[in-house]
Amino acid sequence: MDHMRQRRAEPQLRCVHVLLLVIMCLYGDSLGQITFAADRMQASLEVEDVLTLPGERVQLKAFLSGQDIQDQNVGVGNEDVEFFIQNRSIGHAKTSSDGTAIFEFVPRVRGNLTIKVQVHGSTRVADQEAVGLLASWEKRRPILIVDLVSLLPPNVGAGPSSPATSEETILADPNTHAIHELEKLGKFYYNLVYLSRSPEASVKTVRNWLHQHQFPLGIPMAIQPGSKSLITFIETLQTDGWQNVESGIGRSPEFAEVLLERRIQTVIIQETETDEKFPRRANIVNDWTKVRRYL
Repeated sequence: MDHMRQRRAEPQLRCVHVLLLVIMCLYGDSLGQITFAADRMQASLEVEDVLTLPGERVQLKAFLSGQDIQDQNVGVGNEDVEFFIQNRSIGHAKTSSDGTAIFEFVPRVRGNLTIKVQVHGSTRVADQEAVGLLASWEKRRPILIVDLVSLLPPNVGAGPSSPATSEETILADPNTHAIHELEKLGKFYYNLVYLSRSPEASVKTVRNWLHQHQFPLGIPMAIQPGSKSLITFIETLQTDGWQNVESGIGRSPEFAEVLLERRIQTVIIQETETDEKFPRRANIVNDWTKVRRYL
């Protein structure tokens, strides 16, 4: 009796086996990808901001990194990165062994253009996206340097003449009047450079903070504290052909001295009484709403 039941069951088992083989043939690759996708590493994708002229060829750079087995941050090579300008795809590039992907591009229009990069559909790393700025600026439009510490509330910083020195203070809420005034200045007259002079605050940190608080578009840059670094920064801009650095907004005498020595008109935000001595030609205001009177 059992032998007869077994013989009747054999055709059914053969059908099941055949069905499984068909499924594996048709969907085996997809099933493998689904299983592997859950194990893809969590990577970090960044894109470099670029300052250039319309019609000038530039290199757009993205950086893909992840953690190795020793929890060290390393570049991830041989991954496809797609580049977008103003949400329009312009091409792809592979990451090198150090995780860098480079794509050459010529901006044909002026203004602040959004760079977006994506890693999508990789079998090794999870999908990633990053956004940066392609500042395609004409030299006839003046540049305004904004010291990040001038955007913060009074008494936030390492001292009366020093910029903020920790990432936590850079991430403090800004003066809301500053946002409104810079919107006007950036819309009608200036190209904006947001300058961090804190050793801890990276360009990425500054960019994220500006975006979080909805500041008008401008290129974020980071240098070390001190007058020498500020002098080198301005001289480098001028050597690169940006002779149109016309104005600056800061908080410290040091900032004012460096700019005024180079004939750059300067506004100093000083909301509270201080014994500090500022250069005679510096325009001192006690509120951001008065900044535009002098620019």
